[in-house]
Formats: sequence, structure tokens, C-alpha cells
Amino acid sequence: MFNNDADYARSRIVSSYMKGKDKKDGLYKILDIRGRSNRLDEAVIYTLNSDFQEKQLKINQLNFSPGTLGYVNDRMSGSAMFVSRVPIRRDFRQGLRSSQLCYIRNGSSNFVTEQWFELNIKGLSRCLSDDYPPLSHVIEEVEEANIDMAFSKNFALSNKYKLLYKGFVIGDLTKNDTFKLQTSFNFVEEEFAKEVGNDKLSR
Repeated sequence: MFNNDADYARSRIVSSYMKGKDKKDGLYKILDIRGRSNRLDEAVIYTLNSDFQEKQLKINQLNFSPGTLGYVNDRMSGSAMFVSRVPIRRDFRQGLRSSQLCYIRNGSSNFVTEQWFELNIKGLSRCLSDDYPPLSHVIEEVEEANIDMAFSKNFALSNKYKLLYKGFVIGDLTKNDTFKLQTSFNFVEEEFAKEVGNDKLSR
């Protein structure tokens, strides 16, 4: 990894966010890499965890796989935002950074700001870990709190009881808590059924 060169690793990952190897780990902001020598395997990785507490790690405690993004539940605004990467040319750095992300809400795309990134660090961590509330809980939260909420990486329920897929309205929640898809989005039936079961589709 990085030819065991701490200086090289520093140029690639400092100021980026990376997941830990442990599934329970959230995202870490990489602050610095320090050691008595330039050997990466002997260096200490200085980080901030998702609770903004300093934590010292070794390089083998970080997960370098990019991970799959999707819906992030933004509790501050009561929104579910579909987050994806923006292609950047000549981007040699690794990990997640606000400058490489955008989100879709109400069908429109916006760039992620550093402030939004930091406020939603836990939501991003849950997204990368595929940690979402069950559909039954989401329906209750939408009814009680009048918010949008995702129940998987690709699906969410809006506060107007619209089914959302990757940032776009594709159907409606019916009175018996099943979903009626718009005809033009019937192609997502199989994916939706895989997430919540065939019994949640209104035929």
C-alpha cells in the first residue's frame, strides 16, 4: 500500500474521509500521518471520527474500498438525499471529499458543501454501511414527523407519501401501505421487491 511510503500516503489521503475496517466504524477524517521514519506501516494516522473525537489508527485499520453511495437521511433538514460521486479528471486522491460529491433532491442536482458533509457524516457512514431503518419504521416516521426518509440506498419515502428512486418520484404509497409504481418505472419492480418484498407492490 503506497509502497510503504508515509509521505506518498499523506499526499493521497490527508483531508479525505475513509471508513475503518470494522463494520461498526464510521467515517474518519484523515488529519495527518506521522512517524519517526517514513515507513507507512510504522506511522500513526491521526483522524477525527464521526463524533469529531480524535483517534489514532494504523494504516491497516482503514478500508480503502470506495463503497457504494446512495440515500443519506439528513435528520437536520428532515430530507432524504441521493448522494453520488462526481467524475473528476486527474483526481489522484483517495477517500471521500465534499468536492467529489453531489446529491439529488426533488429531481434537481446540487453539489455537496463541506458544511453539509460534516453535518451528515453519520448519515454518510450509515449509507456506506447499508444501515437503513425498516420500511415500517420509515412509514411511521413520515406520518408522525412529516419528513422524507430512506429505507435503502436507492429507495425513500417523501413527506407527501411519494416513493422516491435515486432522487426521483416513481410511485405512491397507498392506503393499505403498499406502493403503486408509475407505469414508466415498472422496470424497478424487481429491485424494489428485493428490498421490501413482493407483498409491498400494489398490482
